[in-house]
Amino acid sequence: MLNINASIKTRFNRCHHSGDILKMILMRPEKVIPMKPESVIPSYQKMRSRWARICNRHLKLVKQGGPDALKRQETPNLRHKNRSDVELEQAVIEFSLENPHLGQQQVSLQLKANQTIDVSPAGVRYIWLRENMNTMALRVQRARKAELA
Repeated sequence: MLNINASIKTRFNRCHHSGDILKMILMRPEKVIPMKPESVIPSYQKMRSRWARICNRHLKLVKQGGPDALKRQETPNLRHKNRSDVELEQAVIEFSLENPHLGQQQVSLQLKANQTIDVSPAGVRYIWLRENMNTMALRVQRARKAELA
């Protein structure tokens, strides 16, 4: 069975980068600084409340969904708003597979001249990196796989 307090405590320790004293103050403020709450330094109060919110959120997630709820949830169909259009990416990929020997500058120039697709060389490189086609050898290998299929 999962020890929730140990899980949160280790996550808490991993997240915090300051010295040991500050860590102890944030974790057990009543034991380290025996002061009245109004005399505690305001920045420590803010930090402590922030960490308390984070820990409470993690506790709630663990209670609702178990330890898997703490894992980062990926959304498969999420496209970033600055990412190129699907049609543009597909055109760059198809042209790159037809001409795997061309570099990013040449692909950009050829697409502008032949297909009136305006994409920068950096944009071509970005698409290649996303599709794992960033070297000529990878593009040739992928083009051969596409021919066989």
